[in-house]
Amino acid sequence: MFQAVNPKVWAVTLAAYAGFGGGLTPMGEAIRLFITFAGINLAVCLFWTTVGHLLSGFLKSDRIWRIFMITMATIMALTVVMIFI
Repeated sequence: MFQAVNPKVWAVTLAAYAGFGGGLTPMGEAIRLFITFAGINLAVCLFWTTVGHLLSGFLKSDRIWRIFMITMATIMALTVVMIFI
């Protein structure tokens, strides 16, 4: 329900309406696109919440936590390098 007051969803909805109108009234298009983007956002949030929950159980070991953090730091450092290439 909070997606209805999320300005990012409305900004994306307006941008999509400008480029991908389906022939409905402006209010109909806004509602159609809002439902689409809010549904996608809900699915993505549920996915990442589930993955985070599963990872939290896996990362309880100090050794695994350290390996994970080193791996993630390395990947982040490599993305910075890729920006300048």
